[in-house]
Amino acid sequence: MANKALRTLPKALDPPVPENGRKRLGRQTRERVMEVAAGMLLQGSVSAMSIAELVRLSGAPASSIYWHFGSKEGLVTAVAATAIERWLGSLPDVASFPASGEERVVAGIAGITAALARDARMVTLVIKVGVELGPGRHAGVEVVRRARADVLQYGVRLFAPAFAGLSRAKARAAALRMSSLLMATADGIAVNAATLGQGGAAANDYRVLADLAVLLYRQQAT
Repeated sequence: MANKALRTLPKALDPPVPENGRKRLGRQTRERVMEVAAGMLLQGSVSAMSIAELVRLSGAPASSIYWHFGSKEGLVTAVAATAIERWLGSLPDVASFPASGEERVVAGIAGITAALARDARMVTLVIKVGVELGPGRHAGVEVVRRARADVLQYGVRLFAPAFAGLSRAKARAAALRMSSLLMATADGIAVNAATLGQGGAAANDYRVLADLAVLLYRQQAT
């Protein structure tokens, strides 16, 4: 009877299947290569990063790197995409802020600033990749462009409700201007940190965004 009972357990209660050893090793190798590549991009550039040096630092054979990523371009794209996903996921829910007014702007920019400071190295990495690759056809460029569009839309959802005295269209336009200027300022802060040889901007470096956000809001709310 006991054996029969075990055989009739619902599938959801079956014990989890252990991860295949080879699959686990492959995942660990992929993560290790991406970690090392991220460090190389932060310290150098896309053009300076070589597969030979990546092999030496990561301990992964070149064949494994090409198997996981296809090419150096694929690797850079994967590193940038992972960094972007991580940072976007750390942004606070816009529904958690005050409904409108300057209080919403202050709370919102505080959340953004905290996210920037928390993942400063990843933010710097993404901006460096975007700046270096510029208008080229590299797959990483499209990843960065989409991410920047997502950030701008986040800014619109965050700031537009603050402009309670404006029409819906004007509020969205004002929020988009705010978001664009704040993003450009954050870019400059990150690029400056990279120029100075820092892994990422410090929390204090991003505090200027709070004053700028309030100034922009007051300027456009009247």
